[in-house]
Amino acid sequence: MTTAPSTVPAPSRVRTYASFVRFEHTLFSLPLILAGVFSTPGPAMTPMRWLWVAIAAVGARTAGMSLNRLIDRRIDALNPRTKVRELPAGKMKTPEAVALLVGSTAAYLIACAILGPWFLKVAVLPLAVFTLYPYLKRFTPFCHFGVGVALALAPLAGYAAAHPSLEHAETAWWLGAFALAWVSGFDVIYATLDEDFDRSHGIHSMVAWLGRTNALRVSWLLHLASRRRAGAGGARGRCCMRRSPWWRPAGDRCSTRSAVPAVARTTLGGGREPRVLPDQRVGRRGGARHRARRAHGRGRLLMSRYLIGMTGASGAIHGVDFVKRCPGEKYLVMSDWARQVLLTEHGLKSSDLEPHVKKIFRDDDLAAPFASGSNRYDAFVILPCSVSTLGKIAAGISDTLITRAAAVALKERMRLVVGVRETPLSSIALENCLKLSREGVVIMPVSPPWYGSPKDLDALVGGFTDKLLTLLGEKGAGPAWRQDELE
Repeated sequence: MTTAPSTVPAPSRVRTYASFVRFEHTLFSLPLILAGVFSTPGPAMTPMRWLWVAIAAVGARTAGMSLNRLIDRRIDALNPRTKVRELPAGKMKTPEAVALLVGSTAAYLIACAILGPWFLKVAVLPLAVFTLYPYLKRFTPFCHFGVGVALALAPLAGYAAAHPSLEHAETAWWLGAFALAWVSGFDVIYATLDEDFDRSHGIHSMVAWLGRTNALRVSWLLHLASRRRAGAGGARGRCCMRRSPWWRPAGDRCSTRSAVPAVARTTLGGGREPRVLPDQRVGRRGGARHRARRAHGRGRLLMSRYLIGMTGASGAIHGVDFVKRCPGEKYLVMSDWARQVLLTEHGLKSSDLEPHVKKIFRDDDLAAPFASGSNRYDAFVILPCSVSTLGKIAAGISDTLITRAAAVALKERMRLVVGVRETPLSSIALENCLKLSREGVVIMPVSPPWYGSPKDLDALVGGFTDKLLTLLGEKGAGPAWRQDELE
């Protein structure tokens, strides 16, 4: 009787490959990536962007594990604990591992390219770390920090994917420092399993160098450091960005553990109450600010929501810079002429601004949510604002979404900032400015500050954006006038 040659079922090979790269450990890095995504309030990512972030994460993790297993396959074959791994045990062949490495690296690079050109440029950095880490144990006992650095990149990558402008990255850096200390300390503990093997084969580990007891003390110190970075005492408010208005701790205490899950926008009652100007507070004492403080006192965070309007006035670069740098939940309304000016002045399309906002509305969409006062926001910023739009708002004409939303802001006593871009101003325009100013509207002509000695156009535009962000209660990056005298 002839016996048919045995073949390995496909599901079995998939399980072998998953075991080879420890796919279940990939899930371990996902919370760090998510922590980076939600470390700073910003526009919601589209489902497709989430998908490519996941592909990049899985691809990078698979490539890293494949590199580790390939580089260490001879050492693994000598170690009684690791000789049962797929390559030393013959469950997988080297060409299969190389093919898995090439495929996962390709998936990672393709995902980075789709996420944006900048991501493709820096994609080599994680791959360099993954390649260097397996060699560290051959010449330094500080090799444990290699895997710490690899995992520390996870929250930074998540932050960058969700915030293409790379503004206000302080919290993501603190999360990276936490991952570095915590994972490195854990790897020191893990090395105690191979203490005898490391000594006999010249493997440089903290355990072989300092001995088990002292190495565990180093691990304890690293975990203590990670706790201080994640907790209120070590972060000292930095993880909550006490100087930034999105992270306002209750009293003097705040921690990443309570802050990160609370980044989602807090809902107060049936509708979201706005922050208001002092001269717009009516009725009950304290208004929205009082309720916001109570919400923070319960350990919850309030993320700013902004409506931004761009009209056909020249100076679209100011609107673009504000859209990119303003934190929080942002919605953009663009008139047809604003789209034309944006294309003419900067060669940009409205789709180029989509990564920075939650949604873009057309100016003729009078059925949009913000045409009703039932949908609240912290401020409506029109930048740049044409004198035509200014006149319509002053006259109470609501024939577009921008003018209708401005009328809603006026009647609901919500903050309205108008960045008029016109010079010289006629008496009619000045009277319209005065009329709106008396209604509580902030008239903010586009007049960039020069006291920061701007060296180029970007710095000049950024100076005006800093002023606007400060007005809204956010943190600007530029220096204030003679601020060093106040420190």
